Amino acid sequence: MRGEENYNRKRSSGEENLYGRSGISTSRSVGVIVLLLALLLFQIVVFVVEKISVAEEADELVAEESVSDSLQSCTAGRIAPERSGNRVKNSGRIEKKSSVKRNVMPFEFDPNTISEDSLVLLGFSQKQAQSIVKYRNKGGRFRKKEDFARLYVVGEEKYNELAGYIVIKGVGKQKSTGVQQRQIGHKESADSVGKRVESVKKSIDRQRKERAPLLVNLNMADTSDLMKLYGIGRYYAEKIVAYRWRLGNFYAPEQLMEIDGIDSARYAGFSDRITADPAAVKRFSLDTAGKYFLINHPYIGAYAARGIILMREKMGPEACTLENLVKERIITEEMAQKLWYYVE
Repeated sequence: MRGEENYNRKRSSGEENLYGRSGISTSRSVGVIVLLLALLLFQIVVFVVEKISVAEEADELVAEESVSDSLQSCTAGRIAPERSGNRVKNSGRIEKKSSVKRNVMPFEFDPNTISEDSLVLLGFSQKQAQSIVKYRNKGGRFRKKEDFARLYVVGEEKYNELAGYIVIKGVGKQKSTGVQQRQIGHKESADSVGKRVESVKKSIDRQRKERAPLLVNLNMADTSDLMKLYGIGRYYAEKIVAYRWRLGNFYAPEQLMEIDGIDSARYAGFSDRITADPAAVKRFSLDTAGKYFLINHPYIGAYAARGIILMREKMGPEACTLENLVKERIITEEMAQKLWYYVE
């Protein structure tokens, strides 16, 4: 009974046992506090270690850049300027306080032969030096001082700074050689000068003949020869050969403009390189030519072919002439003028 009274008294007064319903025990509260303190201590340690690591990386970077500057200054024969310090941001990234301006000591150089390292010593950046060397490797050449200023990586200000130190060796040699010859007083005789001039003229004439475009004979050329003409590919070359076969050869180069697709503009691109011999034209007789031959001929066609055959049947083969065909309105006068080169 006494135990039951004590239990009721504790329950009514709000006291809790180890597993009471109103909250956690004192020992559990202490455990939670200890755990939170341990986590806080762990975060502090991690933060400090990261700070030390970033500081060490910054020091190593500064040391490496200082060594690099010292090596470059020793190579150029001058004392490297003091390098500005670096600072470490809270985020751990390193940022340079200010760019370093180097003191440049120019020296005489030939832009056609100077190396990439020497360009750096003249004050160019590594990328600018590489661009200049790359321009030379692609065939670029500096024939006078002003050519060096035309490069976009040089600029007018940099060129004015280095203009007095630029020496184009090839040009200098030619000038000095001429001066030396004038000082020596060497003079060529009139005969030797005349012979040399004549030799130069012959050389020029030979080069002109070699460079002169070769004429293409339209009546003998194949597709490969025709494809050498400006504006003529395989498609038009094959059309020209087919048209030539239907005509029986060309009597004039202008006949090419009768081919669909070869207009006056395209023809003007190669008109000075083609020729056609009228003597090579293959002639035929109107009184013996077959029906399909007449139909396929570009200047006759199906309608005129039927008229020619009817005239031969009614009036006889000897009456089948160009004049009679025009009178009977079987062909036009323009067609007759073209057929004059092909009819016997």
